[in-house]
Amino acid sequence: MKKVKENKSRSENKGASSSKISNWMESKVEEPVLDLKVNPIIPGNTNKPESRMTPLEKMERLTAGISKKELEVLKSRTGLDYDKLANLLSVTRATLINKLSAEKFNSSLSERILGLADIYS
Repeated sequence: MKKVKENKSRSENKGASSSKISNWMESKVEEPVLDLKVNPIIPGNTNKPESRMTPLEKMERLTAGISKKELEVLKSRTGLDYDKLANLLSVTRATLINKLSAEKFNSSLSERILGLADIYS
């Protein structure tokens, strides 16, 4: 008779603990928030993010060139400083800093900047 009562109380405890666990899990699980509005990292003629641009659109963007002002936008949106940007783009920090706001980078560096924007978009 004792064994029957012990088994009964154990099964009741299991039910209580499993309901506590499920309540805890329900309170802790949050649905991820998806940001479906995606903007380009570097502003330009298109509203597409760099990761969704076609190769032809990227070529047209590179033909126009990337200015220092656009690099500043990339820098602020990605949170990278000049040291990290210079390292990622394989140039000296001075190359990035000494350019005037409206001046454009050469085609090789513009391509690397657009590639970096593609990764972050």
